[in-house]
Amino acid sequence: MPGHAFTLSTKNTAQVQNMLRRYGQVAIVRAKAVVQQSADRTFAMAQDLCPRDTGFMAEHMRKDVSESGLAYEVGFREEDFTAAGKDFYPVHQEFGTSKMAAQPCIFPAAAAERPRFKRALADALRPSRGAAPPARR
Repeated sequence: MPGHAFTLSTKNTAQVQNMLRRYGQVAIVRAKAVVQQSADRTFAMAQDLCPRDTGFMAEHMRKDVSESGLAYEVGFREEDFTAAGKDFYPVHQEFGTSKMAAQPCIFPAAAAERPRFKRALADALRPSRGAAPPARR
């Protein structure tokens, strides 16, 4: 049975890849660079915000860029916690409980990065940067 994960990620990148092919290889390379930089910034922000009572949660935060290079995930995997004999508690840290205030790190980092990512991707796909505009249908 697969473990649970608490991550923010992009699903179904095939549609994005098809759209980017219309822009040409230069734009794809630029888009991959934007994704990698965004992943790095999101991870760094999430690390800065991550509670560090024991440090375990911060040490087990993951950043994974997809094989295509056009998507990434930042978050936690249940198996990293259960293998260490711990409950999978990041979701409680992120949202809080009836006895504990939330100490979010994943969602605030993603929210802070989202506008910067959108601007950087739009800039990478500008025709003036060498990207061909998408063909009209």
